[in-house]
Amino acid sequence: MDHIWNNLRNWESIWEEHLENEKNSSEHEYKQQNIELLTKQLASIRKAKKEIGKWI
Repeated sequence: MDHIWNNLRNWESIWEEHLENEKNSSEHEYKQQNIELLTKQLASIRKAKKEIGKWI
């Protein structure tokens, strides 16, 4: 389980960076949609990490 949790931690870091980059990008047609999608994906990663963390 450790390797899964570590992979999720890595993905969390990547998604945080993508989200920050999107927030700081210039305005474009899909900016808000991208931010919402990345936010939801990041929440899912964090939820999975929290659940798996109970077992390690």
